[in-house]
Amino acid sequence: MAHIATCTHFSASQVCEQITYIEGVVVTQSQLDALSLFSGFDMEMFRIGFGGTLAVFAVGLSVGLITNLIRKGK
Repeated sequence: MAHIATCTHFSASQVCEQITYIEGVVVTQSQLDALSLFSGFDMEMFRIGFGGTLAVFAVGLSVGLITNLIRKGK
């Protein structure tokens, strides 16, 4: 953790009048580049997830319908 100076009050001429120190993490450019690889929306991953959800729904629906037909047949 690093202590980072932040301005909490500006004058009318946009000059900092009051500085406070907060604790924070300083992120380097290489860390930001690595993070950008894992962020954002990936359409291919969305299609895989959405397709999997629909497949599980279809399997559950078909098992329910078959179970219902077997119960009615007895």
